[in-house]
Amino acid sequence: MKKKTFNPFNFFLFCFLFFTSFATFAQGTATVYGKITNSDNEPLEDISISILGSSQAPVYTNKKGEFSYTVPANQQLKIIFYSLGHKQEQRSVKLSPGEKLDLSR
Repeated sequence: MKKKTFNPFNFFLFCFLFFTSFATFAQGTATVYGKITNSDNEPLEDISISILGSSQAPVYTNKKGEFSYTVPANQQLKIIFYSLGHKQEQRSVKLSPGEKLDLSR
């Protein structure tokens, strides 16, 4: 039985393919982020942020009212902000790959 030895070419090939797959994925996405506050500038927790018509899971604001949401790039999207007891709001966006947009309100 032949003992396997370390092959540097295979290792570098694996690393190259592994890291380029992440770069390719990142090129097709963008990020919306921000902080949601009320009229007294107090943070609002558990506000749902989602994409209208998408099966992508929503994100929720944390205790500080902050959120970050990875969205598809190069598509016209309607971002929905929703919470019981608050008026639902929409924001239309179209972002380039890698772009980040602050949607604080």
